[in-house]
Amino acid sequence: RCPLIPGPSGKGFVPDFTNRYFTEDIPCGLCLYKGLADIAQVETPKIDEIIMYCQKYMKKEYIVDGRLIGKDVGETAAPQKFGIQTIKDLQKL
Repeated sequence: RCPLIPGPSGKGFVPDFTNRYFTEDIPCGLCLYKGLADIAQVETPKIDEIIMYCQKYMKKEYIVDGRLIGKDVGETAAPQKFGIQTIKDLQKL
């Protein structure tokens, strides 16, 4: 279930983008998978869609032009945070 809070008009409910489902699962989960996929040159259209939708409401920037190169990548668990950009970089670990 999605964590919800009352809507801005007092009617209905909207997702709570400050909940850990977003603040932890997006940067530490989906961004990690996206980062690995970018390195392997595998497209991730659904992951991209979820991250781009949520980052707007979280006031974060992870994906820019389809790649995990936004200003907030350093807050994620993605390999790019650690300067890993290629498969060879991964193999050095």
